[in-house]
Amino acid sequence: MESTQQTILIIETHQALQVLYGAELQEEGFNTLLASSTAEAQQLLDSNNVDLVISDLPERRASGMNSLALLAKVHNIPLLINTGYPLSMIDRSATRAAAYVLEKSSDIDKLKNKISELLGNTQRTHQSLH
Repeated sequence: MESTQQTILIIETHQALQVLYGAELQEEGFNTLLASSTAEAQQLLDSNNVDLVISDLPERRASGMNSLALLAKVHNIPLLINTGYPLSMIDRSATRAAAYVLEKSSDIDKLKNKISELLGNTQRTHQSLH
């Protein structure tokens, strides 16, 4: 029997957040892949079927964001930017390839709800988004 479990690639330089996001999303029934860099992400994307990429703003340079956007586009995968920077301080041209940009929050349900929305999962999206 073939698995229908969706796979999420998490690109996060902070190991504690990698572990937290991975564990939380696995509890939600997702398969998770963890990467610390765009280069690591490329290797994982080349060898796995991924349904969604979640990333902080990579390397804080345009080249890192361009690389990440290209990866998502080439693999035809939605990109969710989950950043610690206030949205008002982010150059929108650097995030235009993203399906959505979300400010990191201690409320992980915001992230989970946006993931479910982007992947078309209805079980979480009908919960309160507040």
